[in-house]
Amino acid sequence: MAECDANEDASVAIVGTTDEPQANQQPEVQQPVDVAQQVDDPTASMPAFEAQADVGDVRVMVRAGEGTFPDGATLSVENATADELQQAEEAVDDARDEGRNVVTSYTLDNKVLDAGGAELQPAEGHKVEVSFTLA
Repeated sequence: MAECDANEDASVAIVGTTDEPQANQQPEVQQPVDVAQQVDDPTASMPAFEAQADVGDVRVMVRAGEGTFPDGATLSVENATADELQQAEEAVDDARDEGRNVVTSYTLDNKVLDAGGAELQPAEGHKVEVSFTLA
């Protein structure tokens, strides 16, 4: 199981459009949403969160206690991009003990999203439990 907290760095997702890009036009960048900034009302509903998703042979399960994510949050799990896969493979190669080989590995992009599709970070001080099993 892996845990992350609200102080970890977040990745940036570039959102594309179907329109032809205009000269000097910058791509729209969607930053992850800080739950504390998103929820102006301290009494807003933030129930415990539990979700799972299957990608290929892998089931990803995410659990978080009450107060971690706003009501309506969803889990998004996708296969990693080629660049993310290469970075992960390099990190594993660097950390793996000499003489040991990886039989199978999976590289996935796991996110918790708000109702509008923006990536959420856990509320400060809250932990998120992520587990993986073969589906």
